[in-house]
Amino acid sequence: MGKAQTIDYKICEFERGFKKYLIEDINLVKFIKQGRLTFDEKLLFKHIASNIHNIITLSMTNALVDLLEGRHTPYPGNANSNGYDLVYPSQNHPTIIAEIKSTEPTNGKFYEQQSKELREDLKNLMEGKQDPYVPKDSNAFTDAIKVMILLDKEDVKTAYKQLVDKSRSKWLQTNRMNIEIVNDITNFTGRYNGNQLMPDRIYVVFVMPTR
Repeated sequence: MGKAQTIDYKICEFERGFKKYLIEDINLVKFIKQGRLTFDEKLLFKHIASNIHNIITLSMTNALVDLLEGRHTPYPGNANSNGYDLVYPSQNHPTIIAEIKSTEPTNGKFYEQQSKELREDLKNLMEGKQDPYVPKDSNAFTDAIKVMILLDKEDVKTAYKQLVDKSRSKWLQTNRMNIEIVNDITNFTGRYNGNQLMPDRIYVVFVMPTR
């Protein structure tokens, strides 16, 4: 099974499991009538939904890869692993390493914990980490195109720009890495295909999966 098939299989597997849970395990019609779940049904839902974060990350991975070259050759990571969420090698272009966040703000702002995690991802893209494909302090990391991938929603864009502006006045100003927010995904993919992206900056890219 290829990498793309593996990603699609995981997404389909989750969808099948969730559908089975709604129709067979809790009897959706009964739930609508009664308006509550038994404790066992709640435990089962916790098990089914526990992987939703990784499924969304995989969907966002697919969305970016589809736009880059229209073919799948990524090494998708695990959102809970020590590596990057995405390592995307190419024969014709520099490798892309990416952190993928489906984080959404509340009332136009990220919570403090959300902001902390987003800043940590920026730091990892700036300084590297022990990813098996692009280890810290390796030429593979130095030459890689660094990307932060977020949901293409206006409230996410606004909140993230505020976070970056606030961070620039603190720890980001001491780092030589530039952060470039790319609002138009076609601008990013065009520059990627034209080998016009630079490894000495972080590109913040917004995508919205269709599946």
